[in-house]
Amino acid sequence: MTTQELKVRIDEIKEVSHIGDHEKAHSLEDELYRDVLVAICKGTPNYKQLALMALQTQKLDFSRWCA
Repeated sequence: MTTQELKVRIDEIKEVSHIGDHEKAHSLEDELYRDVLVAICKGTPNYKQLALMALQTQKLDFSRWCA
């Protein structure tokens, strides 16, 4: 995973949350975190940057529900 790929996915989460689809935004965020963790486990050299970028989604204002 590259930082550019991650940025595209974060932008998608922002866009979805802005149109009000909080459930989809939350699902995309969960998938993003899983994918970043997989990249870290596979030994990506930019793991710190990926993790810090992924955590930026926590600043987005949308509802996060767990069932």
